[in-house]
Amino acid sequence: MNEKISKKQIAYIAKLTGLRIDDKEIDSFKKELKSILEYVSTLHELDTDNIEPLSGVETQKNVWRNDTPKTEENTAAILKNAPKKEKNYFKVPKIKEN
Repeated sequence: MNEKISKKQIAYIAKLTGLRIDDKEIDSFKKELKSILEYVSTLHELDTDNIEPLSGVETQKNVWRNDTPKTEENTAAILKNAPKKEKNYFKVPKIKEN
């Protein structure tokens, strides 16, 4: 794997994943990510010409249940440990960039 990973790319990935890393940690993450990508690139060496593609290894079929709305009686207890809440809902940070 000859492609270089920049510190800027590592910082961007950290931001996307919600990690807070300082400049010292960026070098460590850079080495780890490079190692992971080199390992994954070894998959290109595998001969998969005679291998049938599959979407999963599980043989069970989905078991569907009826989606029946109900009112929760214990909302206060459920939201008690929520880091942030708004009215009767969990409040979470947005994950989609504009």
